[in-house]
Amino acid sequence: MLLTQEEDTMKKIAIVSVLVFMMCGAAAAQSEKHLSSAPREFRTFVSKFLGAVRRGDKVAVAGMARFPLSFGFDTGDEGKMTRTKFYKRFRDFFGKSPSKFLPERDPEYSHDGGTYSIITKDAAQLNFEKRAGKFYLVSYVVEP
Repeated sequence: MLLTQEEDTMKKIAIVSVLVFMMCGAAAAQSEKHLSSAPREFRTFVSKFLGAVRRGDKVAVAGMARFPLSFGFDTGDEGKMTRTKFYKRFRDFFGKSPSKFLPERDPEYSHDGGTYSIITKDAAQLNFEKRAGKFYLVSYVVEP
């Protein structure tokens, strides 16, 4: 079966489009990082942090945060929080069952300058900074 020049051109465009689409998907997959690729020091901190969260240990979690803590749960429910307010709103951060917080085995992770971030499947982003050799939670934002 012979193709007309127009059909041949359309076939080539379709093939190139599929290849470009596949290459974009591969590039996106490569740029996506997970916590397992983070520096060991940060992974160790996150393990302790999540352990305290899952135990519901507000004092230990607060000890790993820098106050005032920035937060953004929803439009109109954003700002800075004191340690005292954090204790009262602990479940706003980590859910009614903190023991089930961040069930992903290897959540998304990013590192930008001095900020280390963990992104959950439910669109929450926990941001940490390293100061004087220690990591601290500095903000918690739920993306719309």
